[in-house]
Amino acid sequence: MTYMMSVNAARYDWKTWMLGVMRSFLSGGAVALTTGTGGALLGIPGKQVWTLMGINFVILGLYRMGEFLQLHGAPDQLQATLDAAAVATKEAAKQVAKAQEIAPEAPKHD
Repeated sequence: MTYMMSVNAARYDWKTWMLGVMRSFLSGGAVALTTGTGGALLGIPGKQVWTLMGINFVILGLYRMGEFLQLHGAPDQLQATLDAAAVATKEAAKQVAKAQEIAPEAPKHD
């Protein structure tokens, strides 16, 4: 059972998905910089500005991470290797050429 789970899990792109989770958290947290700038312009004392920035970083980071997870609840399956994709593309091109030989385009009438 454990072996099958690990074999199945290896078919998914965990690295890219985790990178997306971290990026979404950091992008939401980056909004905290605007909080700090606004607080400094309004003359809020330094300690309160840093506290407000920290709170906003966590809250908005979690919010953006939630948005990401809503769209990408699990990692995508890994795609076939490029070699396999190239072979499939060549095969498809052959099939298209074969179909055009069988039924060439009819002349267009204006």
